[in-house]
Amino acid sequence: MRRVVIGTAGHIDHGKTTLVKSLTGVETDRLSEEKRRGITIELGFAPWKLSESLEASIVDVPGHEKLVRTMVAGAAGMDVAMVVVAADDGVMPQTREHLDILRLLDVQNIVVAVTKADLVDEELYLLVEDDVQSVLTEKGFSGVRTIKTSSETGLGLNELKAEVIQLCGAAKEKSQRPFLMPIDRAFLREGHGTVVTGTPLRGILKNGDRLAGFGAGGRFVEELKVRGLQNVGQSLDEVYANMRSAINISGKDAHSLKRGMNLFKTGEYDSTRHLVVSVQALDTVDELSQQTFALHLGTGSLEAELVLCSAKSLAAGDSGGALLRLSESIVAFAGQRFVLRKPGSTGQATVAGGWVIDPLPLRGKGALTRATELCAAQGDDEKNLLLLLGQSRASGVSSARLRQRMQVEDLSGFLSKQKEAGLISPWPDGQERWILSEVQKSILEKAITILQNYLQEEPLSQGLKEAEWVARLPTPEQELLQAVLKAEDVSGRAVRDGAFWRLKGEGSEISAQATAQLEKILKIYEQAQNTPPLESEIVAEAGISVKEFRTSVDYLVAKEKLIKVKSGLYYNVDCLSLLSERVLSYLRQKDEMAAADFKELAGGISRKWAIPLLEYFDAQGMTVRVGNARKLHPKMRN
Repeated sequence: MRRVVIGTAGHIDHGKTTLVKSLTGVETDRLSEEKRRGITIELGFAPWKLSESLEASIVDVPGHEKLVRTMVAGAAGMDVAMVVVAADDGVMPQTREHLDILRLLDVQNIVVAVTKADLVDEELYLLVEDDVQSVLTEKGFSGVRTIKTSSETGLGLNELKAEVIQLCGAAKEKSQRPFLMPIDRAFLREGHGTVVTGTPLRGILKNGDRLAGFGAGGRFVEELKVRGLQNVGQSLDEVYANMRSAINISGKDAHSLKRGMNLFKTGEYDSTRHLVVSVQALDTVDELSQQTFALHLGTGSLEAELVLCSAKSLAAGDSGGALLRLSESIVAFAGQRFVLRKPGSTGQATVAGGWVIDPLPLRGKGALTRATELCAAQGDDEKNLLLLLGQSRASGVSSARLRQRMQVEDLSGFLSKQKEAGLISPWPDGQERWILSEVQKSILEKAITILQNYLQEEPLSQGLKEAEWVARLPTPEQELLQAVLKAEDVSGRAVRDGAFWRLKGEGSEISAQATAQLEKILKIYEQAQNTPPLESEIVAEAGISVKEFRTSVDYLVAKEKLIKVKSGLYYNVDCLSLLSERVLSYLRQKDEMAAADFKELAGGISRKWAIPLLEYFDAQGMTVRVGNARKLHPKMRN
């Protein structure tokens, strides 16, 4: 069963709702005010089974000039439009504006039903038909059939149905990318809770899926879950693009959902206050310049400032790239159609429309320049991808955001081809994220250079600690280096050595001058035996700086030539090993050892050295303090 959405369009009181009832048997005006006044105020809906394999949902829109916002909301997702023109009235202002809106929303499959044909003679009907065809040509629609109908007599209804079936066959398949549905109605149903309706513009939704809603004031409604799905009253396990859908939703804030919001799976869309767009001015308006309009996108509307990319103004009928600065945050996707209208205006206020090039452009300095680049790349998927990743530099772009920002259907296959061509690289630590290969390479080279320079300046260093190495890069590049180091994917240029990173194949060669300095320091400790000088004393004796001393002793500790007993106090390895053996031997012969005993055992050293050494032996698990004495640690008694 193929499912499509058919929408009405046309001037008020031209018989749209009556025609829908004649075709489907359903009265779409459900409000008491609509029935009392005889006009459509809200969107109406009716199922229409066209054949055994084709089922339609009709969206009946209001025709009043003050309700164009509602009409645009209903037009989102139309596969086929039935434009209604009354034979006794002819083409009217809202007929023209509705045709403009259909063209701007890229609704290409339309048929014109000339209603109330039973009220006019043949001559007048032919005049109306000629007028309709003239306006269709003027609005950019060619080859559109006009069908003479009457809801009273049934004239032309079968012919209209046949034409609709043919147009449905030519309708485009909607995108199967991440699910998104603009909500056109939300209400509470007793025993079920919150129900929302709309036409999914893309993707598939299944029972049990987790959802979020956003829009209508910028509030996220999260932690939602699908409880049930219907299409034209039939319960289903899933709904998808092209299907008129009713969704029963659970969640503590589900009641906050309303028309104008978008419904999507959790985590698959980000919100934005800027859109890079391709905009086309209508032939009937003055030139467009930087000004504020009412933006109609999906089923919502809000104020948006239009900033043209490469010109100060846009002449009537022309198109160009632009940046839209929005009054509040929304959710949108690349390729989504929109309409611009004069805010607060009555009459024919529609002035332009177009489609979204990038719904998540980078903000800040250079925003307009970046927008201009993206506008120039439209239609070229590879160039567009490289621009998106290039503009993001070290941050890269996740696959989820690329699905929102690009119109490529098979994104995974497309990205694989670009990877094979060496143009892009996956994020190093396995995230679903992509970066330009040349950007990743340049940042890695910068990081390696930082490491090289550090090791040249500090030849005795064991290397750079990871946190310190990362911190030496500019903030935007730090996350990438962290990912590279986490994956240890540094192209064989550097290796992890304990807590340090050093250049592969390097780090062990030091200069003759540095070697002499090390030997001098080591000799001082060898000669000092159990009473090594403190840091300040060695610095003075060796004629080196504090930094040089600390680098040297760190190197000697790493090479197991010295042992650090406490900060600033180091011992020759052989000397400390011999002293440890004496302590072990003493405690294995006697039960305990007082501090005075240890001083004598160590050659008559003073408290200055004795206390740090005793605390060191405790920390090493060789001894344990009991009162003022030391005993052999239990694990050392075997």
